[in-house]
Amino acid sequence: MTMSLNRATEKDVFLKLKSSSASVVYDGLLEIRSSVIKTREGLKCLRENLILRDLVKFLDKPNEKILDVTLSILGNCCLDKDCRNEVVGHGVTKLLASVINNVGKDSIQCRACRLVANLAQESDIAELLHKEEIVESIVTLLAADSNSSRATQQMAVRALRMLWGVENQREKMLNLRAVNAVAMLLAVSPDKVEEDFLQAVVKAVVAFTSYHTEECAQQVQGNGSGFQHLVALVANSKLKYLTIECICNLCLVSSSRPALGNLGIVKLIIKELSENNLAHTGHYTQLVMALCYLCRESVNRAKIRRAGGLPLILRIMQNSSSTHLRSLVLHALIQFVYDETSLLEMLKEGLVPILVNKIATFVKEYGKEHTKSSVRPEFLQDSPKGRIFTNNIDTASDAVRQNSFSRRGIFKVASVNNKTKTRDNEQEHRRPRFRANSPSYQAVVQEQGSSLRNRSPDMSCRDASPELSPRGCYMSGDVSPLSMYSMCLSPDSGVCSAASSDGLSPPCTPPSYSAIADDIDCQEVYSPICFDGADDDDDDDDCEIECSVLQDSSEDKTSDSVTKSESSSCSSKQEDLRTEVSKSSDNELDAVLILLSRISHMETPVEELAAHSTFTALLDYMTLIADPQPRASRTLFRIIRNHHYFMAFILQEFVLTVQARLCQPQHSACWLCSEFTSLGLSLFAQVTMYAHSGFGEGELAHHLLKGEESVKKLLSVSIPYIVRIQRILCKLMVECNALRILVQILDNYSTENDKLLKFVPVSLQLLANALDVPNPHHPFEDVHDHDDKYPYHLGKMDTGPMTVPNVVQACDDVISLLLDDGNSVQISRNYLSSQSPVFEAMFRGGFKESSEDRISLPGISHSCLINLLRVMKLGHVPLSFPDIDLSTSLELAAVLDRFLMPGSEQVTDMIVNRFLSTSTATEIYNRCVEAGDVSHFHNLRYNTVRFLLTSNACSGRIDEMFKEFLQSSHKKQLLTDITDILQERLSHVPCTPRYSCVTFP
Repeated sequence: MTMSLNRATEKDVFLKLKSSSASVVYDGLLEIRSSVIKTREGLKCLRENLILRDLVKFLDKPNEKILDVTLSILGNCCLDKDCRNEVVGHGVTKLLASVINNVGKDSIQCRACRLVANLAQESDIAELLHKEEIVESIVTLLAADSNSSRATQQMAVRALRMLWGVENQREKMLNLRAVNAVAMLLAVSPDKVEEDFLQAVVKAVVAFTSYHTEECAQQVQGNGSGFQHLVALVANSKLKYLTIECICNLCLVSSSRPALGNLGIVKLIIKELSENNLAHTGHYTQLVMALCYLCRESVNRAKIRRAGGLPLILRIMQNSSSTHLRSLVLHALIQFVYDETSLLEMLKEGLVPILVNKIATFVKEYGKEHTKSSVRPEFLQDSPKGRIFTNNIDTASDAVRQNSFSRRGIFKVASVNNKTKTRDNEQEHRRPRFRANSPSYQAVVQEQGSSLRNRSPDMSCRDASPELSPRGCYMSGDVSPLSMYSMCLSPDSGVCSAASSDGLSPPCTPPSYSAIADDIDCQEVYSPICFDGADDDDDDDDCEIECSVLQDSSEDKTSDSVTKSESSSCSSKQEDLRTEVSKSSDNELDAVLILLSRISHMETPVEELAAHSTFTALLDYMTLIADPQPRASRTLFRIIRNHHYFMAFILQEFVLTVQARLCQPQHSACWLCSEFTSLGLSLFAQVTMYAHSGFGEGELAHHLLKGEESVKKLLSVSIPYIVRIQRILCKLMVECNALRILVQILDNYSTENDKLLKFVPVSLQLLANALDVPNPHHPFEDVHDHDDKYPYHLGKMDTGPMTVPNVVQACDDVISLLLDDGNSVQISRNYLSSQSPVFEAMFRGGFKESSEDRISLPGISHSCLINLLRVMKLGHVPLSFPDIDLSTSLELAAVLDRFLMPGSEQVTDMIVNRFLSTSTATEIYNRCVEAGDVSHFHNLRYNTVRFLLTSNACSGRIDEMFKEFLQSSHKKQLLTDITDILQERLSHVPCTPRYSCVTFP
């Protein structure tokens, strides 16, 4: 009953709209506004009865009262989407534009702007409004001479803000100075009466400034006071965060940042980030982005440093909730690469550990051990073998550049093939240019000439690094002749300013820093004045930094959300997201390596660069990442070439780490393991250069004499890896007791689990190699071997007498030799007496054996006696024995000595050349020690020790051999023999100081 009454009442109201009386129509409009449109049912009723069409027609009537109420009703109705679409279908946009242009009443203008704002919520409707050129009419309402009320201006500002949502119309609105018209209203005094108005204005400016263009920012600034009025509104608690959001948007425009910095924005942002807990809000992201973009101007970088912003930036980068901002923060830090003062401050705050941690995290996520590959990549097959890592050595040489391959190039075969001819044709154009009279260039020329003149023969890199065993010890390495401090660009070269121009880049897009990245590692250009910006460092051709960056992770996740029915599409998008994340990680690592490279150029020593974590992270990156950047290896080599870090590297176990990580191949016949070994040897060569200097010699000697016990042990093991000059080895190993300490580590093998122990075998081998300890293996020739007939016949004890061929014997001349194993041998007494003084004394000296027909020979085996009789027959030790083994050979040498027969020396030589190996060395050594101080066994024992020190076997077998020796009962004697052999070689080297190489203060 009530419902039907209401419907009847509504129909009566709707009939009033069709009246010819203006007053009746006006009353009907008032009733619709006060009752009908208050509910959704009322709005639905308006649409069903086509009342919205009638209301649109009223906009074309001259009656201002009706027009005013109609605009009010339509404004309320257009808050509903269905109503908006219907009134547009009735042509409301054209009529609305006419009202704004032709009706001057303030309230009508206010309601018309409100209706425009509500309609513009739909992008397609906003497009129609733009076509009616309604923006220009609204802008005139904001002019100072328009006499519009605050309410009208507020609605006009809102309308412009909504119309700004049409992206392809923004440039047109800028041309109409719409942004400037709104920004001029910021000068209103921020009292309580005007707060709502100012809030609408700031909201609009926030929307405008989200379009990061120079023109938009300039219109906000106006005649120069726009930014001042904006900054003043920060003090208003109600408008504070809206204003800060607007300021953050303006900070993304390069032309605005200097002026904003002068207004104190830097301090404001740093204060907000430091004092307020905004880490989980959108304001935090905006503030961080603004701070990062402010780093692009030198004037703002100075303000950030003075305001304490550098430690804040480092804290942000370490914040686990700011992972989506890390790339941007790292790019902000890159802007400080030429700001020495800022770099020093960040170094005090722990910049290097932060960068190293980023590398370690990257390796942990993406790194893996390589698999065996015996075949080099196709594009390297026809090329001379070159290291896959570049250490920035002799980069000016075209030949070296052509023979150096980075692992990044492995996956760019087609690119390499296509660029070969182009590089050959452009070599002359790409060569860095120098000014001959440049002071910096002349200084470097003089420095290099002096270094070459002062270099002694024993400082030659090849002499300093002779080839050793394939276990991965020493080979010749390259030493850079270039200055480690040379930089190719100065702070005045304009790189930072070039990187600051961002154009229409999105807010999360970091600046392009390829110029900075390429220039930092250029070692060839010494004069910044003459640097040609078109000439890039050739070393960076294969590691050019890509410009693509990861957008906000939250946006990616939103765009990738799909329904279950689209599972295949979801999988594809997730894969794209993983690819983007990988690209972002690579991009972040690019920045990390650039910063680390720049720090390595600094003249002021940075202690953290020589930390164990630093070089292990770089080594992990170079060996575990499938496509490493050459910049990592160049940075490591540059750090090593700094003499300030020499002892720090040694004490941080750098030598042993390189040996374990690079110089001990994981696979046999693996080309990549070979490349790692070459890299490790080059690193050793750099350290060797300083170890051979007076500076390095003095440092090592001082720590050996005055250091703690752990330091002495570490140095004693490390020195043979890096010192190749015998004079220096004599001083360090003998005078400074390094050899004694090295042997003590071996002596404690059974009682101490020392981590240095596994490096001692290689250390001893390197020391023996440097001291030219001879390898006992040598050719063994027999020039007398002409008779293979034996002068005896073998038989058992129950066999009858036998005759010796070609020897006339009486029956009483034959004697049976009884052996321990039960065998017997019958042979002539006279023959034995003629061959051995011992037998002669036994048979003719009136002893018991002289009258017996059978005598026992204890301690002699059957096979040994056979070979002994053969030696007697031949009169010398033959080149080869049939079916002789190691045990028989050792027994034969002892028996020859026992019966005072010549040949023991030849037998021991034969043992060395035929039987001495990693598997038999321990047995031979033990038998020699048990034989006592017999001269021939003494020599054999020493030869066995020499073999232990000079063997070229694989690393695993040598370790097993040392282990067997150290676990034997003759360990003490072995250590004594090792010491004697090495000291004997060292005793022939003069230990007097002779500093013919470059020394350091």
